[in-house]
Amino acid sequence: MSINITQEIRNMVFESPMSSSEMKHYDEHLALATLKYCFDDYDHLIVEDSPDLQSPEYSIGIEVTEVAISRNKAIDGDYLQYTKTKNKKYIEKINKSGGKATNDYYIVTPVTKHDELDAMKTVFQKKLKKIVDYRDKGFKTIGLVMLMTEPPIPQTAFEWGTMIHSINSNSEYRYDKVFFTYPSALSILDCSTGTVEYIVIDHNDYDALKKYARKMAEK
Repeated sequence: MSINITQEIRNMVFESPMSSSEMKHYDEHLALATLKYCFDDYDHLIVEDSPDLQSPEYSIGIEVTEVAISRNKAIDGDYLQYTKTKNKKYIEKINKSGGKATNDYYIVTPVTKHDELDAMKTVFQKKLKKIVDYRDKGFKTIGLVMLMTEPPIPQTAFEWGTMIHSINSNSEYRYDKVFFTYPSALSILDCSTGTVEYIVIDHNDYDALKKYARKMAEK
């Protein structure tokens, strides 16, 4: 582990939601913090643009993306707007779209394994288009981190690697490694072999990584 999560960070409490720009950088910092927590090989990476994480000498470039169910992502956005504006139209919109919302909480629509795998497939196919640009920039090893904000259905956690490896293997341009991270876990697909490694992250440590990422995103 090459990241130092201090007690001060662990004790942090945030009282307001992040802005959309902060959320983008939050994902990048959470991905980097998770990689540093699990491995020593990524301690030299920095948050940049195109790709999101990269080594100064261009040996490693890693793209970061969130995997979200589109209908539930819209519900998340509507409730965020409600918390900012207190406009009841957002509550009504959520309830009409299949979710459930009140002044105090909201619930998204139920998600299936197929929803999650389809979302991962869509995101991955979109990100394949980035590889040629990163190769042209000189990056030798190119990876992708896919983030979920909630733990996936267990079948998704075990089946994603097979699906992504098949898509990657049949593409003209290919990732070298693909990471899938969600609360308290990181799994790694070695695209040369198709093997997947699973790493469990302590719940309290993952919570601290999220706080660290938010602190970095708000700088």
